[in-house]
Amino acid sequence: MAAPYALTEDGYETQWQTNYLAPFLLIKSLLPTMTSTARHKGLARIVNVVSDAAFVPITPDLDLGNPNLDHLTGVMGPWYVWSSIYEPRIRVLKMPHANRKRYCHSKMAMVLLTHHLHTLFTRDGLNIKTYSVHPGFVETNLQALDPTLLGKIVKFSVKWGLVPGKVSREDGAKTTLACATSDDRQILEGSGGFFRPFGQRDKQGDALVEKVREGQTEEKLWDAGEKMLRSSGF
Repeated sequence: MAAPYALTEDGYETQWQTNYLAPFLLIKSLLPTMTSTARHKGLARIVNVVSDAAFVPITPDLDLGNPNLDHLTGVMGPWYVWSSIYEPRIRVLKMPHANRKRYCHSKMAMVLLTHHLHTLFTRDGLNIKTYSVHPGFVETNLQALDPTLLGKIVKFSVKWGLVPGKVSREDGAKTTLACATSDDRQILEGSGGFFRPFGQRDKQGDALVEKVREGQTEEKLWDAGEKMLRSSGF
């Protein structure tokens, strides 16, 4: 998360390729198996681990022409440091930290892909459920690559238990597992939706997904992803 800018061998920014292109390739590769499973077993599920950071305003639209966002510069200011830790539901209007913008950009793409898959499966009459899951503020080393002031503050806060709502690594997996395995009605009827700890449908998150979708074209995201994969030999 918020890793310093770098390109992969395929020429894509590391967070874009890790958080979006790689899962997109995996999902596309598994679609024949998922389709067969849904038709013969009655149900299949796709659970994508995203983040509520996807909803932090970054650009008016996904920048599919320049997904690396290599034009961005800037570091985190003190207001965002405070709001990120103590008021995570605040949607900051300006976030001048390029590396975090790229992270949010990649997670926004994943949320939109998840919803688009739900739309496609519903259209085709396939009982394949899709879920966007925000696992919570999990006690991990996710901030380890962030060299900025915010990264240092967050790492310190996590270490000393100063982050409100922090969850353990074990609890951090619960929402993903719930969406993948639970027969709870809220989950079974929540395909395409946004879930947060612990296995709860987040109506505010769903509303934010719709708000993000207003300025996006999910088909263009899908087509752009396929083009990027083809350029890398897939």
